[in-house]
Amino acid sequence: MGETRPQNRTVYDAIMVNAPSLRPAATTVVLRDRAGQLEVLLLRRHENTPAAAGAMVFPGGGVAPEDERLKDLMNGLIQHERLVDRLGTPDAVSYLGAAVRELFEEAGLLIALDEIDADVVAQWRTAVLTGSKNFYDILSELRGPLDLENVVYFAHWRTPQQRARRFDTRFFAVKSPDNQVATCDGHETVEHHWVRPAEALERFRQGEWKLLLPTRTILDELARERDVGSVLAKWRARSTIAMTQPVEVVENGVTTVRLPD
Repeated sequence: MGETRPQNRTVYDAIMVNAPSLRPAATTVVLRDRAGQLEVLLLRRHENTPAAAGAMVFPGGGVAPEDERLKDLMNGLIQHERLVDRLGTPDAVSYLGAAVRELFEEAGLLIALDEIDADVVAQWRTAVLTGSKNFYDILSELRGPLDLENVVYFAHWRTPQQRARRFDTRFFAVKSPDNQVATCDGHETVEHHWVRPAEALERFRQGEWKLLLPTRTILDELARERDVGSVLAKWRARSTIAMTQPVEVVENGVTTVRLPD
């Protein structure tokens, strides 16, 4: 990944004692197998968005108060206590709700246990984006439940302390629904690409794509995997998930974001 160890820890340890509060967020890595190769969904953020402007990202966004409503819709598919234990936070259900909701809003994918007509999903998404329907009201009307058991939590990142906008982000992964088509929302996201992880990293190295450090780190791990099944099995088997918080180091007037020691 080309990350190097910072030479002087005081550069980042002493900055911003009164750091801004963390905003909870969730991100979903969507995977598929195509022509014998693993592909991942990336969206380009609009240049005017306040976070990750212009970057290629996985679908995701901030946790909203309404995301707690997912608890009333889980229908025993996944135990709340087990989810809390896995994520290590009492707000676990809200993080999972945000992951599912943002995936629907930003990429148009609804992770349901039963197959749903793609045109119907598209109509629901338009209704949510225009404000005529609430995402959780749509879920409560579904004949079949969400496929929550196959949404795998696998990583936890926090924004460096020096940043004015800081996020506490939980990362989930899921196989793309076979009968649905991913699309950008045309507002926060303006392009979508299914791409091999190694190709995405090469586009970053060539200066074609902007990729943030968490995205690059996850793509680097995915580039060594062969298919969706092996990725989800590996990530599901992780016994503990440690929080990763990159650091900002200033060297010769240039600020670099790096992994911690």
